[in-house]
Parts: sequence; structure tokens; C-alpha cells
Amino acid sequence: MYKPWTREITVDGKQEMEEEYFAAHASERTIREWSTLLTRSIGAISKKTSRMGITCKNNNTVNESQPEPLENRMVMGIDPEKVISYLRQKPHTATELADVLDRGPQTVMEIVAQMQKLGYCVVAKQQRIMTSPPGPIQQAPIVTLQDQPYDEIAFLLISDLHYSNQHAQVTAVHRIVDLAIKEYGINFAFIAGDICDGINMYKGQANEQYAIGADAQVWAAINHLPNRPGFRYFLLGGNHDGSFYKAAGLDICRLVGAARHDVDYLGAFAVDVPITEALSIRLWHPSGGCPYALSYRGQKAVASMGAQELIELMASTDRWYDQLDALGESLERGDVVSSFKETVGRSMSRRILGIGHLHVMTHFATGGIHVFQAGCFEGQTSYLKQKQLTPEIGGWIIRVQFTRSGQIKRLMAEWIPFEERFDDHRAYPLPPMPGEANALEPIFSYEGEAG
Repeated sequence: MYKPWTREITVDGKQEMEEEYFAAHASERTIREWSTLLTRSIGAISKKTSRMGITCKNNNTVNESQPEPLENRMVMGIDPEKVISYLRQKPHTATELADVLDRGPQTVMEIVAQMQKLGYCVVAKQQRIMTSPPGPIQQAPIVTLQDQPYDEIAFLLISDLHYSNQHAQVTAVHRIVDLAIKEYGINFAFIAGDICDGINMYKGQANEQYAIGADAQVWAAINHLPNRPGFRYFLLGGNHDGSFYKAAGLDICRLVGAARHDVDYLGAFAVDVPITEALSIRLWHPSGGCPYALSYRGQKAVASMGAQELIELMASTDRWYDQLDALGESLERGDVVSSFKETVGRSMSRRILGIGHLHVMTHFATGGIHVFQAGCFEGQTSYLKQKQLTPEIGGWIIRVQFTRSGQIKRLMAEWIPFEERFDDHRAYPLPPMPGEANALEPIFSYEGEAG
């Protein structure tokens, strides 16, 4: 909502005219401090200083060209970004942080608990308060097929939804989820990163967003992601999601998972998800651009996974030999063979790799691993136009049949493509955010040319 600079504000218990006070005292505070005091964005403060020809304190330490990462959140009178800034320097005890924040140690622990609920990556560990990597606070156990009497499973693999960007393909996501449910009987999907568009990822990004800031982007994600009875999402955090963590220590995927009970947030960038006891899918959201050879990233990843599995196999085999020595002659030959097969199976379980980030699709198998590049649900942004890159919009329907030991017997994959729709989010208007004031109606409206 528009705030006139002619309004009255309260400073140190006194009523002041905002514009006059700002002009007289601009050099006493930084742009960020003025932003907090006046409840205006950093961009608005920066523009005002330019128009009035004045300078704020330490003006060159703030990057005014970038949008403000978070709304003006306060936790018990403390700015969470200030806490994150201190903790990124080094871990603090509650007493040390209490001295910095001018609060009691018990209050500091309450602030940390509230910050966790708000999605900030901060944790109390070994009598120290420190930042933590992005990821769920408590990892809920994932139900695998080992708990269910199935010999076949089908699932949906999608990625890079980029909710809050005007190029987000909201309708296409709804259509592919409905297709997966009605035609294939699928009841869950893997999302290989970037459910939100993030901040500061490329120049001009904010100009292409219909939801700016952490709270607005989380609100867009929880309202635009299809909500279907009995359908479940397994969510991986990507680099765009992680931009808020980079800016202010905030994990927005935690907030999405907390608001949507059908969303299981697994962690950021790479995670293994068990499908059966002997088979898992690795979700991976790499960094960097798309290579000339589309299969390059997948091939390198498979080579790395193979080396990792070999190390794990050697370690588990050593443990198996130790157990065998301890049991001595009490095991029959059949039990020995069965025990060794079980050990090998646990170490060689990753047989599907789902890759996000690259906005392209391909499927190939190498080294016994099926590699899927998951495409995206975001159209061609200005950044992609500059790079002469065309995104491949769509997702994968994947059906797997299993052997008796839980390995892949047969795998069938179908790519479901969609055409880009510009400003598609307008087909799904967002409801007002909680506590958001109703927007003002326009004074004038255009109804076409006069006859």
C-alpha cells in the first residue's frame, strides 16, 4: 500500500513529519536502518535519497540495486538477520549472544526457537548457538515399498516450478498432477528443486516476479502447488530456494513444508530417497549452467555415485567379514551367501537419478543407473533469452517393476510436454496473505477507445 512521505511518524516518543525528519537526519542512519524505522523498502529509501540529493550513513555498504531479501520481520524486538550475521562469524553461547543482543540468556533461547519456526537455519547444539545448513528440522521417516506389498510403483518427477516468477507454468503443473492421478494411478511426486524463484539470481529478476520477498513467495508456492486428496510431494531445495538462505539464513522450503501437510521437505541440493529396501532414487539439484552435451552432468554424476558406492561396499564388506569372524562356524553356507547378498544390496541401492536445475529433459541409462533430467515448469525468462536457451517444459511419468529382491526388473518412462503460457499465474489469483491490507481500488480504469 502506498505510504505518503507527508505522514507523521513517532521517533523517540516525539511526533515528526517524515520527509522533513528524514532530510534533516539522513546521515545518522544507514539505508537499512531507515528502512526498518520508516517501514519502507530499501529501494524506496534509496530512490528518496537520490531525489533529495542527500546521503545516508555508510551508504556505500548497502547494495541498493538489489531488492530487499526479507520483509521487516522482528522476533521479540530483535532483527533475525542481525542474529544470523553474528552467528555466521562464529558460534555463540546463549550468554555471549545475550550480551550482544542486550537480552537475557533465556530470552535468547526463546528468540532462537521463534526463528526456527519462522524458517531461519539456526540451532542450539553442544551449548552453542550456530547456523545450520538448509534442510528440515526433524526428518520424518519415509514409507518405502518394503512396508507395502507391491511389486510395481509409478511416480511423477518434476522440477523447477519457480513459483512467483511470471513465467511460472502454474496450469501445466495442475494438468500433469491431475494426469498422473487419473490416468496412471500415481499418488506422489518428486520435486527436484526450485519450488520458488528466489532473489538476486540475475539482473532484472524482480521485474519478472508477481510475488517479491520470502513471505510472498512462500505464499505463492503453498497456494499454487496443486492440492489433491491423497497426493503427496517429496521436495528438494534448489539454488533459487537457497538464495534466501544465502541472503539471510532463511530456509523457505521449511516454511512450505510446514504450511502444506502433503509436502515432505527432504533437504537441499542432493538427497537419497528409499523406494524399496534395495532401491533408492537420488534427487540432485546441481549448480552452474547447462553444458553443451546434455548428458554430461548425468554421466559425471553416475561416475561419482559409482565411486561412492564402491567405497560404501568395501566398508560394509569389511563389517560383514568382522561379523562372520565373530559368528565363527554357527552360520550355514546358505546363510553366509544370503547375508553377503544383503550387504551388497544395501550398498548398491541407488539406481535412479533425478536431476533438476538445467531446465532440459533427457533420459539415459549408464552404469546400471537410470538418469532423468527433469525439465522444468518455467518459461523463457529474460536471463534465458540472453543465453539463447529454450526451456523444456514438462515432467516424467516413471513406472518401475521390481524383482523379488527389490531391484529394477523393468523401467518405463513417459515425458509429458507442455507449451509455454505467459503470465499463466493470473489464471490462479492468489488470495490475500494473512494480515495483508486490502488493495486500494484504482481511481481510473481504461475501457477501450471512444466510439
